[in-house]
This record gives sequence, C-alpha cells and structure tokens, in this order.
Amino acid sequence: MIPVSQLWTVTCQNERDRRRAEERLGRLVARWTRRLRRARVSR
Repeated sequence: MIPVSQLWTVTCQNERDRRRAEERLGRLVARWTRRLRRARVSR
C-alpha cells in the first residue's frame, strides 16, 4: 500500500503539471485565435 504522504506529493505534482499544461494550452490557443483573427481581417 502506498503511504499517504507519498500519494499526497504525487497528487500535488500531478496537479502542478496539469495546471502548467493547461496554461501552455491556453497560451497556444490564444496565439492561434489571434493569428486566425488577424488573417481573417487582412483578407
């Protein structure tokens, strides 16, 4: 059985990684939407 402390640290790490991934994804989406909007306007 996994110790609770170890499980907690793993959970915290996963949460941090998930948040970082979401931030990166959000930034990527924002960049793409800006680019698409600019391309649509320029046309």
